[in-house]
Amino acid sequence: IKESVKSLALRDITKVIRKWGESVDGSVDTVTELGCAPGTMLRWVHRAFPSAVLRGVDYAKEGLDQTKANLSAAGLSADLLYGDIFTFEPEQKSRVVVSFGLIEHFEDTVEMVRCHGKFVESGGVVGATVPNFSHPRVLWALKKYRPRDLETHRIDIMSEDALRKIFEDAGLEEVKTGRALGPLFPAPDPSKRAFFYGLFCICWNVFAGLLPSTFLWSGMYWVSGKKPLTTTDAEL
Repeated sequence: IKESVKSLALRDITKVIRKWGESVDGSVDTVTELGCAPGTMLRWVHRAFPSAVLRGVDYAKEGLDQTKANLSAAGLSADLLYGDIFTFEPEQKSRVVVSFGLIEHFEDTVEMVRCHGKFVESGGVVGATVPNFSHPRVLWALKKYRPRDLETHRIDIMSEDALRKIFEDAGLEEVKTGRALGPLFPAPDPSKRAFFYGLFCICWNVFAGLLPSTFLWSGMYWVSGKKPLTTTDAEL
């Protein structure tokens, strides 16, 4: 049931990923996901760019093992690399570099986006998504049912204006932002006794999966920017 709900909720994500590729100089032949475990989003990347070579980077070896197994079960493969994004120096770069729900976990989000730039070719595109936890109803649910998420997520960057400024400060050009997904509620923490709220989340999020991202509130914000042709890795 959870996978069905997730697939319905993420129905917009393929369109978002394809939109990121529209600004690329040339064809999208390689895509790298940062923080790729457990491989769920690489499958959506493949749907957006079925002919592209997939790459993934993660700092958890067990997460990479799970990613490999999940992709194999789906009949897919990817070049999976182990390392810390901040110190990792890629031997090969990609036309598109993406992350999903990653940058909001870091205090210095501008530096985190600059790290994305290390993995992308000049003229390529960096794209990222963050969940929308900033809506008052979602904040209420987090405080009650997932309080630890408030400690590990930068709520203050969850807006189009904030994401645009982060990408521009990181040296990216042609920055675009947008919204995706319907008005989602966060599932309860497994450690919480919240059966009825959990059941409500499943029902609500299925319903929200049928709604436009402009209804009530958006479940996700996205942002993309282009690495300038003249930019060196030291400058970005």
